[in-house]
Amino acid sequence: MDNIILKQGDVLAYKGDKNSPISNIVKIMTKSQYSHLCLYISDDNAIEADGIKGDINYVDIKNYKGRLDIYTCSSLTDLQRKQVCDYAISRIGQKYDYWLLFVLFLRKLFKLRFKLKDRDEDVCSELVNDSYTKGGCKLVKKRYPNPQEVISSKKLRYIGSY
Repeated sequence: MDNIILKQGDVLAYKGDKNSPISNIVKIMTKSQYSHLCLYISDDNAIEADGIKGDINYVDIKNYKGRLDIYTCSSLTDLQRKQVCDYAISRIGQKYDYWLLFVLFLRKLFKLRFKLKDRDEDVCSELVNDSYTKGGCKLVKKRYPNPQEVISSKKLRYIGSY
């Protein structure tokens, strides 16, 4: 990461731990190389919706060293980057949305279709997409995107690994 300059609001995509059943299930279900997303804030700190800890909080990106890919949105202004991060920061302390994860799993597994009610809880990819939307740059039109759908946004571009 010596050549990479992280900017506020950059998306950090976690490749997962090969020994983690949760990471592997997420990657298989979403057909992705990533199991988790977080937003870079500053000074090696990011914000994530963490299903293990059960809430939205800060994380030291060094915890993910060697397993992160970094994506940026070149079209964001500094003000928009601040808005993205301010929204994510405002979500700190909110609960992780286990119900949404369960429902999305059922929908995917059994091809079920039913309407979801918005809740004041988030999963990682929802937090990232909602934060970008608040910054004026919606990454994915879909209400509940998975990590691969967020990373595949034409507005993001890969800039390196950490």
